[in-house]
Amino acid sequence: IALKNGVWTGKWYQAENDREGEFELTFSEDIPLAKGEWWYTRIGSDTAPLEPGGQFSLKQISGGVAMEQ
Repeated sequence: IALKNGVWTGKWYQAENDREGEFELTFSEDIPLAKGEWWYTRIGSDTAPLEPGGQFSLKQISGGVAMEQ
């Protein structure tokens, strides 16, 4: 996981579904909102999956963080 110039990049794993992927989340300077994308890097034994990922956003709320898809 890395945070550089307001961009957070990292990897995710789903052992129960035998999938893994990466994400990139870009934080806004003026509002408490971050927009991101995620994608697969492996589904089962397929290391070049064509299945798309998606977009998501995180926003700061009082007392925590909320994720929206």
